[in-house]
Amino acid sequence: MKDLVEKYPEQFKKLGGIIYALNRIDVFLVTSLSIFFTDESDPQSEKNFIFNDALFDKNIFAQFENRLMFFKKAVEDIGRMAEENNLKFDKDKWLGIYKEIKKVQKLRNELAHNFLLFSNDGGIIYRKRKKATERLADKLSGGKGTFNKKYIDLDKELETVSRVCKQSEKLTSFATEARCLLEAVKKKEER
Repeated sequence: MKDLVEKYPEQFKKLGGIIYALNRIDVFLVTSLSIFFTDESDPQSEKNFIFNDALFDKNIFAQFENRLMFFKKAVEDIGRMAEENNLKFDKDKWLGIYKEIKKVQKLRNELAHNFLLFSNDGGIIYRKRKKATERLADKLSGGKGTFNKKYIDLDKELETVSRVCKQSEKLTSFATEARCLLEAVKKKEER
């Protein structure tokens, strides 16, 4: 392994950057959800700490995917309440960020769960076994091979991941915006 790192230091730096960015996105996501669900009347409440600890507990929210789906659900429900009460809430903006984060997660999973080969131009190549239907179609058409190759341009992907990470810093704004909306709904109902 050390030989590979020494031979391809730039690729390893970029791989590390992509993984680090997803970790940062996860922290922004958990922070946003924590702020959103914090009781403003008692922000130091044990209830708030229990919820925050649950978000980071791998036995409860076993995967990043679970926390991300929880965020999506919150956005959709806040969006519904905004529509029902004729209030402003940019659901599409938050769902757009959600979709961008999903793409980063997919890339990270591709890089983490495949055998990677390093190309001379600084990219990554991995092979994925073809599905049975693809192999049959290849066989019938005279083609050979049981794998599809996928090339990943690490420079391009690191740039994209960095942009999405920067976008995810705005997730705390979601918490503030959503809480304001809920407060407006509550005041409207009290009238």
